[in-house]
This record gives sequence, structure tokens and C-alpha cells, in this order.
Amino acid sequence: MKKLTFLVLAFLGFFEFVYSQTILLNSAGDGGFETGATIADNGWTVVNGNLSWYVGTATLTNGSYSFARTGNRSVYISSDATANTWSGGSGATTASTSHFYRDITFPQGNKLNTLSFRWCAGGEANTDEMLVYLCPTTLTPTAGNPSGTVGIPTWSGTGTATLLGRYFSSATSGQTNTISIPQSAIGNTSSSSTMRLVFTWKNNDATGTAPGVAIDDIHLISNSCTANPVAGTLGVGPSGTYATLTAAISDINNRGVSGNVMLELNSSYVSTGETFPIILTGNGCMDVANTVTIRPATGANSLSITSANTTATIDINGGDYFTIDGR
Repeated sequence: MKKLTFLVLAFLGFFEFVYSQTILLNSAGDGGFETGATIADNGWTVVNGNLSWYVGTATLTNGSYSFARTGNRSVYISSDATANTWSGGSGATTASTSHFYRDITFPQGNKLNTLSFRWCAGGEANTDEMLVYLCPTTLTPTAGNPSGTVGIPTWSGTGTATLLGRYFSSATSGQTNTISIPQSAIGNTSSSSTMRLVFTWKNNDATGTAPGVAIDDIHLISNSCTANPVAGTLGVGPSGTYATLTAAISDINNRGVSGNVMLELNSSYVSTGETFPIILTGNGCMDVANTVTIRPATGANSLSITSANTTATIDINGGDYFTIDGR
């Protein structure tokens, strides 16, 4: 069991402005596989290994795992050539690495680019997992690569892939993850850039937990840092601006920050509503003058954040300018 304990300003500041955001990939369309019946119909290119990606319309079930589509379709990995079953993954008789990808153009000057998606999978750390990458369009994914415990691939062409995340063993009904894309991965936004977004499933042929991954609701939005920033001192808990830290970090990832933001856990805060691990990712709008501090509110003594997650309770994954202050 992982446990983070706080040993021990109620002022809430929140500024919001009318703004517009650019949707680069819509979960109601190609990102949710709602445009057509195949991966290609939705604007993605597929590269299959020994296991294959399929688009389906059914609620997916495998053992204790069940993944319901949001709209009409979702995408999933299968070892069944008829594409009727959500299978593969840990315990598969053949090792496999398969991908689907598409090219995305990021606007000039928009430092805040946020990717989110729903997913569900069994798996095993480092060997049976979903990986999400961003790479130059000069680099093309190849079947079977990466393999084993390797995370960074060696694909066809030139350039280097940026690993945005590794995922396995979701909640049995699936979960949503949000990634704030680092500016460095898209050319620091000094000009518009076109990059390749890649979703990968890899597994070995050893024991583990099935099934392979199912994915839905891929959504990518782009904002400038001045559009609609989070600012001030914000409460977290039943009486706060945010019910959970998960919700607070998601909002910051979507909107950026203006000045130094304080996320204060109020005295009635409990961690049972969190989605673990709480991931603190890199945010293009954060710097030395625009930071985020997580701390208990004045008088909120002996608070704790506890999870049974096997990887982490709080995962600082590419995040900078975050402070966890136990006071």
C-alpha cells in the first residue's frame, strides 16, 4: 500500500475568461472511431504484429474486465482472426507489438496541448502494456518493435519517438488518462508542427493478466496559455473548488495556470475519490513564475493520501514546477 501523509488559506481565487480552444482530434469523431467501421475509415494507419487492432460495436468483456463504448464503436486488440473477441495480452502464446497512428498538426504558439483517452487492459509492468508516443512524421512504426521490456522503439526512418506514457492493469471497467504534451515534443511551439501520434500494444508470450487493451474517446485539444488559466488558492475536497486532486490536475492540464497556484486540501478531504496514480505531467504553461503547490489548508491536520495502486500513488511523470508541501 502506498501512503503519502501530510503532517499538517481558505481564500479562493479563480479567474476565468471567455476563450476558444482548438480541437485537434475529436472523441466524437475519429478519436472515438465514430466516423467509420474500420481503423482506416477513422483516419488512422494500422501496423499489426501477431495480434491485431479491430474496431467493434459491442461492449467488450474478458474475465473480470468489461469496457463499454461511449458512442457506437471502440478499438481493441485481439488474437482472434475473426475479430469477435477482446483477447491477447498477457498469457498470449505469441509475442506481439502492434500500432495505430495518425499525423496531427499543432498550432504555432499554443503551449497547452492536452491528450485524453479511455482505456481498459490487463497486462504486466514493462512487458504487457499500452504505450503512447509522439514522433516525427519521418519515423514510421514497425510491427514487433519495441519488444520485451523496452519502452523507446527503433522504427523505420529518422527521428526519435517521445514516450508519453506506459499503461497496464486498469480498473476492470476502464479508466480515463490525461497527458499534457511537453512543448519539447512538438518543437517548442515556435512554429506549427506536424507530429505522429502513436498508440501501441505490446506483449510477450509469458504469463500475466489478460486481456490486451481496448481504447475509446481519444481527444486532443490545443490552447494558448493566456486563454483561460487557473489562478489563485483553490480548495480541494467536499467544500472546495475541486472534489479531488485528480479533478484539479485535470483542469490545470486543460487550462494552464496564471501565477503560482495553491491547491489546498480541506479538513474533510479523503482520497477515496481519487483515480490513482495521480499523474503530475509536464505542462507547457508552467515555469518558475507559474507553479503549482499541493498542501493541506491551515488547520487541516493529519491528512493522508492512500492507495493500493501497484505503481504509484502520485506519479511525477515529466512534471516540473510542482511542490508537495506537508507544512
